[in-house]
Amino acid sequence: MIKQYRSFVTVFLLLNFFSLTAKCEKRIQNLLENEKKKKFVRKDTQEKVSDIQNKKDLQDSKPFYVLTIPKAGTFLLAKMLGMLTGKNGKAVWTSIKDPRVWKFASKQDPDSLIAEDELERIFLNNTKTNYYPFAHLNFSENFQEFSLNHPEYEKIVMIRDLKDVCISFVYYLSEQIEEVIHSSSFDDKLMFVIEGRNLSEKRGTFAFFWNLEKLAKIAIEWIGDPTVTVCRFEDLIGEKGGGTLEAQQNQIIQIANILNISLTTKKIDRITSQLFGVRKGPQIGLTYREGQIGSWKMHFKDEHKEAFNRILGPLQKELGYSLF
Repeated sequence: MIKQYRSFVTVFLLLNFFSLTAKCEKRIQNLLENEKKKKFVRKDTQEKVSDIQNKKDLQDSKPFYVLTIPKAGTFLLAKMLGMLTGKNGKAVWTSIKDPRVWKFASKQDPDSLIAEDELERIFLNNTKTNYYPFAHLNFSENFQEFSLNHPEYEKIVMIRDLKDVCISFVYYLSEQIEEVIHSSSFDDKLMFVIEGRNLSEKRGTFAFFWNLEKLAKIAIEWIGDPTVTVCRFEDLIGEKGGGTLEAQQNQIIQIANILNISLTTKKIDRITSQLFGVRKGPQIGLTYREGQIGSWKMHFKDEHKEAFNRILGPLQKELGYSLF
């Protein structure tokens, strides 16, 4: 009888124990789920606050425009600015439907200039539609005049090692160069670019646009202005393009600072992780080819190096790049 009683008590205690354990486990589980919900709410709230702050920062950001050496990473910079500012870049030449697109703007050639009111209209339309204007350096004089009347605009100029620009010129203009020199040799085409020869005149003003010596001289004038922010392809391209993450981050931070845009570590990481390569979108990646530092190493021969140092060497040094 006593044994049966003890067995009954033991079973009763065990049942109570398991019941209490189950209740405790359920209670703990409920507490953990509630904590997760709190964390999710806090995280969600933090993200909303961050988004609101980011939108406010973008609204308070400074207006700006971009000028570049052709084939120096124009669309790489446009892609970064899109992620940084929430604005798309719009090429000024898409708003001009005449030969001025490929001319070097000069007061000595009034037909090459964009009328002041026309340029004002282009900038105003960009602002209204959440775009920012960019152009190649042949528009230099137009933009200088605009800046005199609008000092509130920040100026960003994109440059690149001229040796690599030469290679990009050859790939981009391969067929047009072949029309002139009647040779499919890459070596001959590269020498054509280094020497600054013109394309066929049947190409109209486009034929005289691709003069790297002239473009480099204009770039040097701009980067000598302390109010200009210089963006180097080699700094912006990052590790996937042969650069470094540190230089890439520093370049992005520098541009964010001058535009009065605050950055979080998360936003910098997102930009650096997504910047390299082609992205579909307005004016983005239309002429992207390789995106690598030092492509010239596979193409320059002794005769190219000699011609480059002689013709473009002084300009290369003034832009801050090394010679052969």
